[in-house]
Amino acid sequence: MNNDLLYLATELCLCSVEDLLDPALEKKILMKKEILDELQAKEILRQATRGLNYLHQNNFIHRNIKPNNFLIQDVNKTGGSSCRFVVKITDFRLTRKRDPSTKEFLSGSAASQGWEAPESRNQEKELSTKLDVFILGCFYHYVLIALSKNGDNNGKSRHPFGDNEAQRVPNIQNLNYSVYKDKPPFNPENKDEEEVTKLIKLMLKFKEDERPTLQKVLDSSYYNPAEDYKLYEDYQSPGLCVIFNQQVFRFEKKEP
Repeated sequence: MNNDLLYLATELCLCSVEDLLDPALEKKILMKKEILDELQAKEILRQATRGLNYLHQNNFIHRNIKPNNFLIQDVNKTGGSSCRFVVKITDFRLTRKRDPSTKEFLSGSAASQGWEAPESRNQEKELSTKLDVFILGCFYHYVLIALSKNGDNNGKSRHPFGDNEAQRVPNIQNLNYSVYKDKPPFNPENKDEEEVTKLIKLMLKFKEDERPTLQKVLDSSYYNPAEDYKLYEDYQSPGLCVIFNQQVFRFEKKEP
């Protein structure tokens, strides 16, 4: 016990997202197929975003977003539930609590090398949740590249700012660097991947005030169906509908 430290215990998990997407570890992740069949790319990203957004709503900034800090847990080993696997966020050693009423500035290690925002090393910058948004955008690219049906990717994860760590940091800090300046990295025939490419471009904006909040990311058309439920678009609360589908009616004849 140490009064100067806060200890956090996390559940035993199956693997990290980094391990899950590493082709070299395919035989060591025993339930890889089951995990990917249930979660797929979108659900991995949705759960990761919701977990990080929960921290932001409680004024915490994680600052250490990377693939091995998202873990996969088997929450229902019997398979009797509709949701068997979930994504957990971990490693809070760089996490800072932000007081919205005061200005706080970056200090110390603001992120892991290569998984950082352009402002991560600038200690004159005000502490902001938008730092996490940029790094999560890199995580989005990393996951989608591995799971995209685009054959050019060969099922291998890649960082959007380069596989070489020595080049990655200068690219992140280069205002003129464009992640998707050439051809689309994902399957151009997939509407979902077209939508998420637009979303990643916003998350990876060099200027932090141009990046969306994670709530806006979750409210985007990538996660919310654009064509379904249009009846409810103009209503905050559509109300309650009770439908009775009775096919057999019994009539009792009463004596006069």
